[in-house]
Amino acid sequence: MVSARLPAHRRPVRTGLALVASGLLVLLAAFAASAQSVRVQVERAPYYVGEAFEVQVIAEDFEEEPTPEVEPGALDGATLQFVGVSPSTSTSITIVNGRMTRTHEVTFVHRFALTARREGPLRVPAFRVRQGTTERETRPFDVEVSSVPTSDAFEVRLELPEGPLFVGQKVPVAIELHIDRDRVEDLVGYQLLVPFFESPMLRFLDDRSAASDDALEIQTGHGVLRLPATTTERTIGGRRRIVLRAERTMIPLAAEPVESEGPTAVFTLGRGFRQGFFGRREATSSERYLASGDPVRLEVVEVPREGRPASFASAVGEGFSLEVSADRSVVQLGEPIGLTLRLRGHGDLSTAGLPPLDAEGLFDAERFRLPAEAPPGIVDEEGKTFEVTLRVLDASVREIPALAYSWFDAGTRRFETTHSRPIALSVGAAEVIGASEVASAEETADDEGLAGSGSAPDTSDGDEGSAPEASSTRRGSLALAGADLAVERDPAKVLRRADAVGVLGEGPLPIGLYGVGAALLVVALVDARRTRRDPRLVRREALRRQARIEVERALAGSDPREVAAQLGRALRALVAELPDEAGPEFDALIAECDALRFAPEDAARARTLPPALADRARRFVAERGSDTRARASSLAVLLLASGLLLGLASGSARAVGGEPTDSSEAAAADEALAPARLAAALDAYQSAMAEPERDARLARFARAEAAFAALVADGWESAALQTNLGNAALQAEHPGRAVLAYHRALALDPDARAARQNLAYARGLLPAWVPRPPETTGLAALRIDRRVPASSRALAAAVCFALAAGGLALSVRRREGAWRGLALVAAIAWGLLLASIVVEAHDRERSGRSHAVVMVDDVPARSADSPLAPLALPDPLPAGVEVELLEERGDWARARLANGRDVWLRASSLERVRPG
Repeated sequence: MVSARLPAHRRPVRTGLALVASGLLVLLAAFAASAQSVRVQVERAPYYVGEAFEVQVIAEDFEEEPTPEVEPGALDGATLQFVGVSPSTSTSITIVNGRMTRTHEVTFVHRFALTARREGPLRVPAFRVRQGTTERETRPFDVEVSSVPTSDAFEVRLELPEGPLFVGQKVPVAIELHIDRDRVEDLVGYQLLVPFFESPMLRFLDDRSAASDDALEIQTGHGVLRLPATTTERTIGGRRRIVLRAERTMIPLAAEPVESEGPTAVFTLGRGFRQGFFGRREATSSERYLASGDPVRLEVVEVPREGRPASFASAVGEGFSLEVSADRSVVQLGEPIGLTLRLRGHGDLSTAGLPPLDAEGLFDAERFRLPAEAPPGIVDEEGKTFEVTLRVLDASVREIPALAYSWFDAGTRRFETTHSRPIALSVGAAEVIGASEVASAEETADDEGLAGSGSAPDTSDGDEGSAPEASSTRRGSLALAGADLAVERDPAKVLRRADAVGVLGEGPLPIGLYGVGAALLVVALVDARRTRRDPRLVRREALRRQARIEVERALAGSDPREVAAQLGRALRALVAELPDEAGPEFDALIAECDALRFAPEDAARARTLPPALADRARRFVAERGSDTRARASSLAVLLLASGLLLGLASGSARAVGGEPTDSSEAAAADEALAPARLAAALDAYQSAMAEPERDARLARFARAEAAFAALVADGWESAALQTNLGNAALQAEHPGRAVLAYHRALALDPDARAARQNLAYARGLLPAWVPRPPETTGLAALRIDRRVPASSRALAAAVCFALAAGGLALSVRRREGAWRGLALVAAIAWGLLLASIVVEAHDRERSGRSHAVVMVDDVPARSADSPLAPLALPDPLPAGVEVELLEERGDWARARLANGRDVWLRASSLERVRPG
């Protein structure tokens, strides 16, 4: 390759060309960056006060999507209304000298209607056009607005009430257009502006259902407002006039003066009329007239604070009434009652709420459990409806009291109060029964079922306020058994660590059975290997063993000549049977033995057997038996591997069956004091059962609950202890903690009958609308892992393993018989039993981590993870509701109810059945 170097005088030229090219590129980039352009196009003058004219903002060379946004600047003395946007695209192709150029143009035209409210120069501000990261701005400009002559033939009026007005007060307002009767025929159109209607401190209500053929059109910044209107003919000031009137309802929103310009209307009249093409009357020219109203100043004040009742909740108006209804009138102590409160009245119901429910004239907080906040209401055609859930805390309550509701009457300027009607209640104490009563109740229920009696017990003669009878008539067959609230007192059952059952079972018996089975398998493998060996190898091993015996026997003699003779015979016999064992070492040993054997008698007597000869003979026969030792080593490795597998199986059993208790936690728990602490908790529970006064009883049950919970916190995790904790929480009216404790008891021992029964009882105490998990029915209830305890299944699995190992060993030893079939059946049963234990433990672990319980009362269920999101359910969730956790997002958790509905709850109101 030949390279040419530029002459020195041409290098600056090349550098200059490069700089020029770079500059062109920069200019092209700058031009491309500024390719988007915006401009303003205005309708031709003249411009008149009160008459809209069109302003167009044209954006060129922007992208086709998305549509650019236009933001106008601040405008004083005029109203700007967005009319619409018109996008357009065009593509052109030009061919010059064989070169084709394609041009694609995109244009957006945003149209606005500008209406000036006063004459003189009007400054139109800049418009900012934005699309993504691209932003362009127009230049501001001025227009001259001409005045419109006035005429007493036209008038605009805004009718307002006399002040001061009160925040939340509903008052009527009206807007009227007056036109002389003889000028109506020449009227072509009008444009009406009412700045008062666009005040941010006012809210207006319109009756869209009013039947009217006429409408009054008002130009606003958000479009044309069409109000139903009435047209009448009246004599005003001695002149016949046509009056177009529209009415609205106004509600002040803030205690501040409202000031605005007066309404203006521009009337356009035709002159020189002619008949058009379709026979319509058309004007050849027109003239405009302006009518202006007086400026507006309205005084708005707050509702007086002096003398304001506690039951006042921002209601302003007149004629309010409050109706209260309950979803039940016969309840047990602590059961939820759903109240529906309907508020009616002539006032702004959208701002009217409920006062605090524990305010004077409403509920007594010591006798009713109330929600923390007053619920929001729903406004409909009949009024405003509030839904409240409360619970009775005092058995002496006999009614929902008459509730007070106060409002401010703006006409009389004083507060008024109404009262709802009381609702009679029958409240019974919660029924507590023991284990013996549960058994008798179940037997009674079974007897009634066998007898085929489907009628309810007759309670017509009983006292209406009797708690046991009321509850028995209200509860179903599941609740007939009540709750087994008797606590477990045996420390050996309560003070235990986790009751998890491993794959290998508990205790020495299952482990021993697995050890026996493993030993039988090892014996079977060794025997199978021995029986499958080559007979020649077996005979060779026997000859070597016999040779070792003969050598040791010969070396035990005292006569050197005799020892040498026996040693030579033993070695020759081995080589005779195994010719491949002969070699130089064998020949040297035989020669030395013969030399000692055939030595002269005097020399032989004087000599002794050389120690080296004995060692060489022993080593010769020992080296020929090395394969036997190798087999022994293999057997040892096999036994060691079996031991390791057994240990790993035991470790996996503990991992699957349950988490081991932390040794540090176990060491922290005082083993000696645990029985005394349990006895104190049981005494507190028993004293609470005997306490007649309700508040003292709840306090003692709460102390018993705290004592049981302290034992759980110290590492005691038995199902009996969790059941005791749930019973104390249920009696202390803590349903969330009770349901959680029963679930944890069942996670430790699925066969805990009392925990399962009490969990069903606690679910029955929830409101009827709360979704409940379905009971296990159908084929799932017939599965063996639902009917046989896990510990029994683990023991049965160990027995099946031992039987399978024994059958396999016998089938190897005895080649005939049904031992192999027995081993196969036992092995299949062993695998199924182990699978049921592993699946149950896995399901329990997964269910415990994905399921949670609502721990506090009145938890709002929302449709998204925000406190401002709409409610997903009309009523808040009570404590004790069981949910499935789907995800957590910050302070919120998405949970699925038992009916499959997903809601968002505060994560702090939930607790998992299995922490972690």
